[in-house]
Amino acid sequence: MDRFLSKLVDKVYKYPFQTILVWLIIFSISLFFTLRLDNVIINRFPGPKYSNSSLARQIINKEFNNFSSDNLVMVLHSNRFNINDKKFLDYENHLLKKLANSEFIKSVHSSKELNISVDNQTSFILISLNSTKYSNKLVLSLRNMANEVSNKDQIEHYLTGLLAYSYDAFYDGTKEIKKVEKIALFLSLIVLIYVFGGIFPAIIPAISGFICLISGFCTLYFVGYFSAATSMSQAVVSILSLALGIDYPLFILNRFREEYLNNGNVLESFKTAALTSGKAVIFSGLILLIGSIYWIINLHDVVWINPSAICTISVIFVSTLLGLTMIPAILFITDKYFNLKKLITNKFITKESDKIWINIANLIKAKPGFILLINLLVLILLIFPLKNIKIWYPNVSQGIEYLEATKGFKLLAKNNLSGELAPIYIVLDGNGTKIINKKSLADLNLFVKKIEKNKKVKEVKSIVN
Repeated sequence: MDRFLSKLVDKVYKYPFQTILVWLIIFSISLFFTLRLDNVIINRFPGPKYSNSSLARQIINKEFNNFSSDNLVMVLHSNRFNINDKKFLDYENHLLKKLANSEFIKSVHSSKELNISVDNQTSFILISLNSTKYSNKLVLSLRNMANEVSNKDQIEHYLTGLLAYSYDAFYDGTKEIKKVEKIALFLSLIVLIYVFGGIFPAIIPAISGFICLISGFCTLYFVGYFSAATSMSQAVVSILSLALGIDYPLFILNRFREEYLNNGNVLESFKTAALTSGKAVIFSGLILLIGSIYWIINLHDVVWINPSAICTISVIFVSTLLGLTMIPAILFITDKYFNLKKLITNKFITKESDKIWINIANLIKAKPGFILLINLLVLILLIFPLKNIKIWYPNVSQGIEYLEATKGFKLLAKNNLSGELAPIYIVLDGNGTKIINKKSLADLNLFVKKIEKNKKVKEVKSIVN
């Protein structure tokens, strides 16, 4: 490995401009696909592939012509008109016809057709879907239909349901993720300026982190075509890209600075950094790589894990390569045309600031066993909450107030109709045998009656009732 790293540094020293050009091309291509990431990210969290709910969904899709167990509800509300007024009825009928012609929709039913009573100013349309495959386009398409025939000053419409809320939460969350990324990069730069004692050495890891972030999202774009890439995957990639993209190059750059300030030889200094900190970074990356492979092998049924794990492998590779190629290229070019020694000297370091770290190091050296014990106890305490952790997806009943789906849900909840949004479907599978016989129907009848007795259940529909 030492020979390989030495040769790699020599090549970068010989062709620094070409190295930078290669990374600029990689960055440009990655940015192109990152800007199209929304096209492949799905705005909901599919359950584990082999869970009861997922198997039930597979049976429904196979046997019932892609019938979806997720209802959407278009809630109509007016502060000016009664639901029996001509303007309200005309708008509702126009919308019903428009929705019925959509390729995504199997059937539409108004609250009047379903004999469900709502208050005098609120009505709703229950939408049964053909498929939820293109949920992003579906929600947007249905809202555009409603906007085409709507007069917001007179009749308000709110598309709600799990798909609609997931869509709203995803795009709202994406905006927040982008804000957090900007804040994280800015704060990282401030911390790096303090740590390195100058702007130039602080900018290098920050640039590396940004390139790593874009390349991570680019990988997620391609992974999203053959796996379920969700906003959860996007958040994981965002965190790991910034962490590794800044951390790994930071270690190598810091080691280089120590060597360079001692001997003044830029090539030999970086070779030493690559053979020490560079190797440590490679081995650290290998440990993370093993962890990512474990995710893929043992947690493959949790569908958002696979994209996250594949992107983590990509991020490890890119961040390590950035530290061993792009960073030395920048340093070699800077040394050739500027005073590198002056640029990378820590301007904040003082003997007083060193005393803090020296005292901490002396304490660890004096009582290593005690310090190790404290660290182990902290790690054990952190493990306990993980025993009962549950992964969940956004629920419309806990929605953010200003989202359209939440407003619609609250209007339904006000009329005690919130259960229409997400009915529970129970699928009975005879495993190859007929279930339509006297005994099976009698058992099913008893089962249905038992469910009906539950106070939380409003209504049960089945072949026996």
